[in-house]
Amino acid sequence: DAASGYHLWAERYDRELQDIFELQDEVTQKIVSALAVKLTESEQQRLRRPPTENVQAYDYFLRGLECYFRRTKEANLQARQMFEQAIQLDPQFATAYAYLGRTHLTDLAFQWSQDPGSLEHVFTLGQQAVALDDSQPTAHETLAYAYIGKKQHAEAIAEAQKAVALDPNSADAYATLGEVLSFAGQAEDGLPFIEKAVRLNPRYPIPYLWALSYASYLTGRTHAAMEIAKRILSHNPDHPTAHVLLAVIYSELDRMPEAQAEAAEILRISPHYSLAVMKQNMPQKDQASLRRYIEGLRKAGLE
Repeated sequence: DAASGYHLWAERYDRELQDIFELQDEVTQKIVSALAVKLTESEQQRLRRPPTENVQAYDYFLRGLECYFRRTKEANLQARQMFEQAIQLDPQFATAYAYLGRTHLTDLAFQWSQDPGSLEHVFTLGQQAVALDDSQPTAHETLAYAYIGKKQHAEAIAEAQKAVALDPNSADAYATLGEVLSFAGQAEDGLPFIEKAVRLNPRYPIPYLWALSYASYLTGRTHAAMEIAKRILSHNPDHPTAHVLLAVIYSELDRMPEAQAEAAEILRISPHYSLAVMKQNMPQKDQASLRRYIEGLRKAGLE
């Protein structure tokens, strides 16, 4: 109890790894009972159904997540391989399909791949995930990102809202909704959702910070956006879009040596980085904001 500092419930569990799903279910049910929590029908169904019953597939999936959130080119490739291994072991593993799609999305966003089919990979894998488990918020989040990549903003918002509705306590779902709204020209509406995601998950991954930084920039909170982008780089110096945002901000503040230094970092991480590709892929609905963004990068020395 945060107010009193007293424990409401505590227990110790010793089990074999092969019993991990039974253990998770047992602990969950004990917590629900101890706290007298009232769950919705969809929440009860989700708790009763593990993401997979294959322990090895689950292990590959967790390893993939760890790699995916590092946000480097090498780690993204490792994550893809891990998710593919999980799917090979369990072809019904919906969440693994969803995150496999996200690895292609990361390649696209960071210009790590020249594959013209990257966006279609995201869309196809998102659809597969939803078809396998329509109650899985992560599947709808991936589909939301696929729609935003296709610049179908209304459809993206609808999928992100569905993810939140399926799990109102999912920090990831709120972060996704906030980011999608930012790209859809509704950053003022999206920012509170991203801030809520950070509150729900104090150990939030780097993508939350990127979404928070970009939404702050779009809403005129330039100094906050700059500081958050620097925080991203303190965790991952090779995060391309954090350098991109800083290059834009420094250009707009007329701090050109710093803007040019950020441009050099972008080219170090993604040697073939192109403004033409960025303009084509960037799903910002507000064209004035997109032109401003590109002009900042051009001013920093990118082409």
